[in-house]
Amino acid sequence: MAPHRHPLDPLAQHRRSADQLGLRRDRAPGHVPRGRRIAWNQLEALHVFFRSNPSSHFFYLITITHAVHLLVGIIGIIAALAALQFSRSLSTRQVVVDTTVWYWHVMGALWIFLFLLLEFGQ
Repeated sequence: MAPHRHPLDPLAQHRRSADQLGLRRDRAPGHVPRGRRIAWNQLEALHVFFRSNPSSHFFYLITITHAVHLLVGIIGIIAALAALQFSRSLSTRQVVVDTTVWYWHVMGALWIFLFLLLEFGQ
């Protein structure tokens, strides 16, 4: 059941837009927001493709890079959990978990740096 919204609520239009785009974060766990796919479809409708111009090229590269890094990180977490479950060697467990932890911390720092660069590096 949707929460009651006052008709004069200034954020009501924003919430409806976010609902329509699938960008709301209060969905059930495991729900994948469709925002990136919608953005790519909108760019395609405007005839902005990977090789259209440097800006569109960068947008596609950054979203693809993000997806690859996320996939590699999830595979790392699965490998770390498998090593914890099935490996008897403490050193093997330690190496796999430490590698996964370092990966996620470096990726987090890299994305924060990239955000700051894009936000303030103009």
